[in-house]
Amino acid sequence: MFDNYLSDHGLLIDTKTNQKRVFYSLRHTYATLSLTHDGVPIHTLAKQMGTSVLMIERHYSHLQVIQAIEQLRGSATRKLIEVDTKDEENYKSAKQAKKNRELAKLM
Repeated sequence: MFDNYLSDHGLLIDTKTNQKRVFYSLRHTYATLSLTHDGVPIHTLAKQMGTSVLMIERHYSHLQVIQAIEQLRGSATRKLIEVDTKDEENYKSAKQAKKNRELAKLM
C-alpha cells in the first residue's frame, strides 16, 4: 500500500539519491522535521526515537548548519522585540533616560 501511494504521487524514487523510498524513510523525515522546524533538542529526539545522541548527530549534524543560520540572523528575537515594544524603547541609554526624567519633572 505504501509503495502504491508513493508511485501514484511520483514519490517512489528520491530525486536526490535516486533510491527507492521505503517505509523506514518516514523515520528520517520525522527526525529531520523535529530538529529543523520544531526545534526539538537532540537529546530529547534521541531518547524519543530509541537511539543515541551520537547516532542522531552522525546522521543529522548537517541540519545544525541550517539551524545556525536562522539563529545568527536573529529573526525570532527581532520578531519578539517588534511585538512587545519599539526598538528605541529597548535600547535607550541611561543618560537619555535621566534626561527624560528631568524633563518630566519640569513639566
